[in-house]
Amino acid sequence: MTSAAHRFDGTAAANQEQPVFVLTTPTCEKVTSVLADSSRFGPAVRCFLSPFDALLDMVFLQRRNPDVVAAVLRSSRLPSAIFYSSCFRQRPLSLHVAWLAHESRLVSDQDGRLIRAARAQAGQWRRRRQTPDVMVIETGTLAVLDRLHERAGLFAWRDTLQIVRRWVASPAEEAAALRRAVTALDAIEPTVVPAGAAEQLALYDPEGARWHFVSRDLIL
Repeated sequence: MTSAAHRFDGTAAANQEQPVFVLTTPTCEKVTSVLADSSRFGPAVRCFLSPFDALLDMVFLQRRNPDVVAAVLRSSRLPSAIFYSSCFRQRPLSLHVAWLAHESRLVSDQDGRLIRAARAQAGQWRRRRQTPDVMVIETGTLAVLDRLHERAGLFAWRDTLQIVRRWVASPAEEAAALRRAVTALDAIEPTVVPAGAAEQLALYDPEGARWHFVSRDLIL
């Protein structure tokens, strides 16, 4: 389990469920492992609502070490134990909300890894036995995402998520969309600045295949 995020924690009441995407790591046969981040709630599964944010994270991690990440998988394709410590308790999550940016450039650390802004949430008790199809996402996290996307002019971001999830169900469409995402990523050379000095957040719009930058003050 690794950590590579600039976090801001919240404990708002959870009331929505969403499928998530995670990065799996190479392991021996019949064992599944995923990347996690440190949080004040303990190790938290690194999660992405958008498969393309997960793919972009994988691209940069693999530039440093081709063997560090095996794949991006939707939660429904993973064993329940990845997300649940018992039948009714969801593990802590570290949910990606944006990429750190400065002067309209993505921010990376000295090792070349992109720095994510992520919101950590505590483990959640569920009222009924759950499968990994969907995870409880706190209302505070969704409010942050609404605020960021609205400022970027991406008012239909939740609809876009639904469209993108259908894309990745088709290997051909996924490959084409990933090529567009990587092209958009390559168009912006990351800059190395201290995480605390970065003044922007970057959001990737997979439909428009372009980046949007907003003030970091929106989450402070």
